[in-house]
Amino acid sequence: MPRLAFRASLLAVCFAYPAAQGSASFDDAKEPKSEAKPVSSQAAAGVWTWVVKRGGREFSQRLELAVDGEKLTGKMISGPESEVEIADGTIRDGEIAFTVTRTVGSRMMTVKYQGKLVGEKIEGKAILERDGDKVERDWKPERPKPEG
Repeated sequence: MPRLAFRASLLAVCFAYPAAQGSASFDDAKEPKSEAKPVSSQAAAGVWTWVVKRGGREFSQRLELAVDGEKLTGKMISGPESEVEIADGTIRDGEIAFTVTRTVGSRMMTVKYQGKLVGEKIEGKAILERDGDKVERDWKPERPKPEG
């Protein structure tokens, strides 16, 4: 009998919990309602920075973006002599995408960047294509911190 009482209490709590949280049903409680504000396309404009770590070394990256409607333009700067224009840039509903192609030595390398604006950050992926191979890495640029 104590087991039956325990199970009945457990069921009552499980089904009462969503109602106590303001949900219409138990299924509604599984996924919280998103209250994210729409992101303006203009939020992508400006300067973004991040660090790439390769072979025990760190390389600072800088991205300068401009927005015109859903078109994204700009340049990526990887050092004093490494500046390249972005291509195929788009922004829709806070989702950005563009491509950067560089020649390193005698090899051509293309990286596709895709991400979502999240406040003062972009959370996304950089997909490197080189010699027919693809390598995917996390890409998380942020607004540069004010100096001083």
